[in-house]
Amino acid sequence: MKKYAVFLFAVFAMGRIMAQDPADLLLKSRAKCLELNKVYYEMTEWFKPMTDRDTGITTSICWMKKVKDDKVFGCFFHYQFSVNGQGTGDGIYTGEELLSSFPPDSSAQLIPVKQYPDEVKSRAHNHIFRMYKPFRDKACFPCLNDDGSLKKEYGIQLLPDENVGSLPCYHISIIQDPKTFDNGFMVLLKNEYEYWISKESLLPVKYNFYLRGILNRDTADQFFSYALKNIRINDREVDKQIMLTSLPSYFRIKTYEPEKTVPLLAKGTAAPDWKLVSLKGDTVSLKQLRGKVVLLDFFYKSCYPCRLAIPHLQEIHKKYSEQDVVVIGIDAVDKKPDDLKAILDKDGANYTVLLADKDLPKKYQVSGYPTIYIIDGEGKVFFAVSGFGESLAKIFEQEINSALGGEK
Repeated sequence: MKKYAVFLFAVFAMGRIMAQDPADLLLKSRAKCLELNKVYYEMTEWFKPMTDRDTGITTSICWMKKVKDDKVFGCFFHYQFSVNGQGTGDGIYTGEELLSSFPPDSSAQLIPVKQYPDEVKSRAHNHIFRMYKPFRDKACFPCLNDDGSLKKEYGIQLLPDENVGSLPCYHISIIQDPKTFDNGFMVLLKNEYEYWISKESLLPVKYNFYLRGILNRDTADQFFSYALKNIRINDREVDKQIMLTSLPSYFRIKTYEPEKTVPLLAKGTAAPDWKLVSLKGDTVSLKQLRGKVVLLDFFYKSCYPCRLAIPHLQEIHKKYSEQDVVVIGIDAVDKKPDDLKAILDKDGANYTVLLADKDLPKKYQVSGYPTIYIIDGEGKVFFAVSGFGESLAKIFEQEINSALGGEK
């Protein structure tokens, strides 16, 4: 009898261990997410970007309906969100229209999908960012192959159980082997995912993504954390809510019209004058720099290509410090000078950086970042380009040398 009891205990214990195998739990959780059809949930999101010290908090509610044939989102949806408690915006996608509302002026923009498919696709990321990724994208479980096997570049660990709200949950950590990272923007040091899987429903009710990397010789961290509550499966309100008529009546809806692409200012054009205050408190104007070659960099701190350009612009600043060449950064996006200064200090940039309002980039016809102008000694545009790649650094020097009157 004792042997039989021991055998039963062993079988029970083995079953318990197998049930708590983390890869198996993730596979079952992914399957539950893929089975979802109509779902309602309430979500709190915490987000700290790599290029900022502050953490933003977004609260949202979402009605979502899976649609296998939809090539853009894979679902129809209506979400309402508030960032740091400011305003309430909506995103609605019916398959035929994509609507975005803008709380500050109570306006909303409607994009007909068939008429502007490329525009809808270009904006998809902005809406995907607002929704709970595990419910709509199986790639949110990156360590699993389609057959449920574990990818070799990931390590997986079952951590002690935790509650999310009042829900008992399995807690799983996944860390990618740093040797397998492939990222063109930065050197990645850590890539970690965490899941809290409800023991009752096997749905992931909390999801974290943590990233650490070296960007311009500075170690920085970025993380997302999403926590759900009040999940309702097969919610009866979903179809009713995923309609344009569910948008609050005070929003004024305007149908999208493509903006005409405006080219950068042409070579030989008189550069618009400006008078701005630097991060050091000095007042600088383009007029007072007449006689010098000026490299203007329109940038902002959360723009990865902008950050990649900074060390190269610093090298140009250093190389031409004894000549009539001035490197100036112009930021018309960021509103916190101390945060911007901290980023530039970490990147080792000591050239002049000026703060501007949004009117100045418009005068220079800036539509993408970074945008770089080289102004000659007469105050005219000598060279202009939008975007950045390392090959451009040499071109900047060539254009500066030409603007100075020859090779230096």
